[in-house]
Amino acid sequence: MKNYITILILLVSFSSSFGQVNIGNGRGAGNLWVAKHKEKTFETLKNTNTIFVLPNLKNKEELQSNIKSIWTYNEISFVDSDDYEPNKKNYISSDNMIIKLLDLDYSVTKGIRTIGHFNKNIFLVNIYRNIKENKKGNLDYDFLDIAEIYLDDDIIFQNSENDLYYIRLGIVKNYFQELNRRLTNSQNLKMIDGIVKKEKMGFLSEKALCVPWRTSDSASIENKEQNQKYTTKIFKKYKHQIELLTDKELEEKILNGEDFYYLQLTQFSAFRIYSIIHSISGEIIYLDINKATYQTKSSHLNKISNTISKNS
Repeated sequence: MKNYITILILLVSFSSSFGQVNIGNGRGAGNLWVAKHKEKTFETLKNTNTIFVLPNLKNKEELQSNIKSIWTYNEISFVDSDDYEPNKKNYISSDNMIIKLLDLDYSVTKGIRTIGHFNKNIFLVNIYRNIKENKKGNLDYDFLDIAEIYLDDDIIFQNSENDLYYIRLGIVKNYFQELNRRLTNSQNLKMIDGIVKKEKMGFLSEKALCVPWRTSDSASIENKEQNQKYTTKIFKKYKHQIELLTDKELEEKILNGEDFYYLQLTQFSAFRIYSIIHSISGEIIYLDINKATYQTKSSHLNKISNTISKNS
């Protein structure tokens, strides 16, 4: 009989600008470093069933439809988080891989001083092993991280104070396309190693790079003219075309199937992470980490520009 390793995908609370994908054995959800999965792990995962635990979102049906439309790695089914939580003992077993709902809230310290406080959103994929029921009737276990998808508050939002949360479907769809493709090809993705797909980066010498407003640290800027001015300053060393978009415009372009590349930025502790993603396939063609910085700098964008020029 086929053994099922169940991938349970839940939402966790965590803050950055947009998001990134890590595939490997992590040191915890608050740590960027992951160890590569061995081939044996990927072989085990090939005979699995995926269960996607739907968060309690206003547009969870649309989320289910989008994930189902792109997930080809294995059979996928969906369960509401309200149904999963009271029955999770039925899912946690040595044959199951489970992704658990976390609320990661942590501080970064230097000596005795706190230099940063972070609250993050994350899709987390784990395998649970060595499971035993303790004297209190609870389960004890070990686990192995499979993948992490970091999100932020721009992707999960409310239209009104008392409304349920929404999730930006297009961006999340792209993240899971990358996860689906790499699992299918037994590929790790270590963010700290970076990515440069030279031929595809060369395309951006002739195509505009779409830049969401918040990528330029302009969350407080409401006026598009002011935002354009600010972004132009930040991109002064970028030698190619850009197209400035709001979050909503980016979302609509992805869901409408338009073909373009867009810039994503994540602030993860003291690391500034830049990536460029293809809107249709979700493929990450560029990923770079800048250490010990909390601001987008024109020199960082100049590095992207030079990479495009060298490969055009």
